[in-house]
Amino acid sequence: MENNIIKLTPREYEVLCYLVEGYSYKQIADQCMVSFSTTNTHLKHIYKKLNVRSATAAVSKALREQML
Repeated sequence: MENNIIKLTPREYEVLCYLVEGYSYKQIADQCMVSFSTTNTHLKHIYKKLNVRSATAAVSKALREQML
């Protein structure tokens, strides 16, 4: 089952945690001390790795897969 493990970078994991907590993209950028654009890039990578298209779907999958 190793192939089913979703590997996020430490920063992607941090961004996903903030997303699960209900932070806006701007708030996530502020918390991570990066630009809004950088946050969007992290989110795009997260969505691709989780095979989802939205923040809601990412949060749902992360919770369902017990990633956090």
